[in-house]
Amino acid sequence: FYDGMEIDGLDPRMGGVIDLGSIQLWPAEEVRIERGADEVRVHVRTWRAQRTTPYTRADVGTGDQETDVYRGYFGRRFHRGEALQVAAQQLSTTPSRFAEGSNHASVHVRVGWAKGWWRFDATVLRSTPDRGTILALPRTDPPDSVVAAAGTETNGYLRVAYGDPEAGPWAQLIVGAQEHKFRGQPAPPDETPEEGETGPDPDTTRYQAQYVLTGGVTWRG
Repeated sequence: FYDGMEIDGLDPRMGGVIDLGSIQLWPAEEVRIERGADEVRVHVRTWRAQRTTPYTRADVGTGDQETDVYRGYFGRRFHRGEALQVAAQQLSTTPSRFAEGSNHASVHVRVGWAKGWWRFDATVLRSTPDRGTILALPRTDPPDSVVAAAGTETNGYLRVAYGDPEAGPWAQLIVGAQEHKFRGQPAPPDETPEEGETGPDPDTTRYQAQYVLTGGVTWRG
């Protein structure tokens, strides 16, 4: 769940299972695990700008396989109740031996307004993974490599809320949408897919709308 909106596995190649690598944790402010009788729920709360003083942050990291990570945040609440948050991340790797270059870009944007007990906001989280071919080791003939893949994941919602879930009575309505677009690979190698196996559709798009109405009261902690 992102900010109360359930995330489903829309990638048809995954058979209804969510690819854990597609879950964006970098914009998270809090992650909470809830164990049930037949499932485990993971609740991710994205970061919030709560002060009128501008908040800025920049991260730069490097690693092996020529891996680079760039990440930046900006958030501010204005005196009349408006709020603006923008964050972006770029992860890239260009290994010379094991694979072709890959990159994963993500952006998180939120605009909102709050006054008294009322709050309105619109949030979008979009990521575009683009993976190059991962070569098999040791070398085989024919090569048994992981083929290139690219896609776009988009999650967004509009929220109208009253009160504060952390104190007193509260209620909120979320109108959200989730989209997965698989761009496929333009020229798969001869050995992929195997004989008799159906190849992935390069023009595959899955979309799902979601409406969530919740409410409650928080009393004495």
